[in-house]
Amino acid sequence: MSKIERHRADLEPLLMDSLAGDDGQPICEYLEQKSNLPGRRANLELARAFGDVVANAASANPDRMWSLGCRW
Repeated sequence: MSKIERHRADLEPLLMDSLAGDDGQPICEYLEQKSNLPGRRANLELARAFGDVVANAASANPDRMWSLGCRW
């Protein structure tokens, strides 16, 4: 399993929980912990995985994804 696939596997349930109504804190904490920031190089694999997971969620649940984006 690649780094991107591991991040996708970790992020998907966190995003689904956020879409279901939690405050989004768990996914924010995950992103902060794994970002490697501040540092020499941001975690580009994490950024790609997050983008993929958000894009999939937005296509499947556009209204809930919009609501989540407005809450963040």
